[in-house]
Amino acid sequence: SNRGSCWIKTITVAPPALHSHGSMYTYPIAIGSDSVSHEEVESKFALELNEFRTGKNVSFYHGGVKHNVIVYLELFVSLQDQPE
Repeated sequence: SNRGSCWIKTITVAPPALHSHGSMYTYPIAIGSDSVSHEEVESKFALELNEFRTGKNVSFYHGGVKHNVIVYLELFVSLQDQPE
């Protein structure tokens, strides 16, 4: 009866080969009930991904080197699973 159904948007950041099937590198982006559209999340995520790809100075603090580093992100694959 699909009671309590929901959707979730996750991203997996290039795990090392030995951990390719682990969840340690997978992060939730958004979650919502099945009755709520996720188009806005998809749109905002696509815009943000494009900012990383276009070479804007997107930087994050890196604790290992103790200063900000510029980040470049490339989409390798997009998988969508919608079991019915």
